[in-house]
Amino acid sequence: IKTYDQDMWATLPDMSMPVAPSLQIIDGLHARWTNFLSRLSDDAWSRTANHPERGEITLDDLLDIYAEHGENHAKQITDLRARQGW
Repeated sequence: IKTYDQDMWATLPDMSMPVAPSLQIIDGLHARWTNFLSRLSDDAWSRTANHPERGEITLDDLLDIYAEHGENHAKQITDLRARQGW
């Protein structure tokens, strides 16, 4: 598993684009992942990989981490909306 520098990622030139294309990408990615992950055997969920920051983790762990990450982003957005009065 490879990680990335999210702070550097946030400085890329496409950060000034509207958010809609990025949301379309993530919607498509989630549709593909749902299709793929829903077909995995029970054994596949306990397979492990080495995460450079977290050590050995299972596919089930990875999905939990990704879901929590998305929830955190959604909370950041709703908190910002509330602060901005949107």
